[in-house]
Amino acid sequence: MSTTSDLRTEPPGLPADVAARVRALADQLHDAVRDEMLRKDPAPEVLALWQAAKMINAAAGGLDDHVEPATSAHTSRWVEVAFNASDIADTALRIAGSRMSLSDAAAHVERADVDALDVPFNAATAYAATVELTPAHDGEEYARPVTVAVAGDPERTLTVPGGASPRPYTSGQLLRVAHHLDRLGAALGDVVIASIDKPAT
Repeated sequence: MSTTSDLRTEPPGLPADVAARVRALADQLHDAVRDEMLRKDPAPEVLALWQAAKMINAAAGGLDDHVEPATSAHTSRWVEVAFNASDIADTALRIAGSRMSLSDAAAHVERADVDALDVPFNAATAYAATVELTPAHDGEEYARPVTVAVAGDPERTLTVPGGASPRPYTSGQLLRVAHHLDRLGAALGDVVIASIDKPAT
């Protein structure tokens, strides 16, 4: 009998018996919200719990739909966990913004930026990126395309059909944008500040 860990079922560092118990808990959570998820339009609070069950299952090695060689299973598992966590963040911010006015959401984002600027390392998360929305002038007011580009990088753009102008957005969407820019800022801070603090040897 081989004693080598099977990366398809057991993440390194997580004992097999612990992984099995965690997967069982994820199954219980899945079963608890299944009926609500079968509704035509499940509540976002239910969706968040469903996504949490998926994330816990993946973290415990339960990627039932993925058949991959052991060399890539570990990476695929934790990338899946990251995607699940991002989905949970989006859903949670949609819920958080559902009872906020746009002005309240904007004030919340602004306070977060000010707080980030108070700590040198965290400053990288404030105003982490600028996204430009540039309507094209093609004379079609009812469906003008919009080009989304990273400021200063004209080679990386995405053009999509536009809607009425001004284009409405929700408080939840504003919170989601701020959250993901904050995470981007944190990652950029790790790359830039860490490289300054810890020169390559």
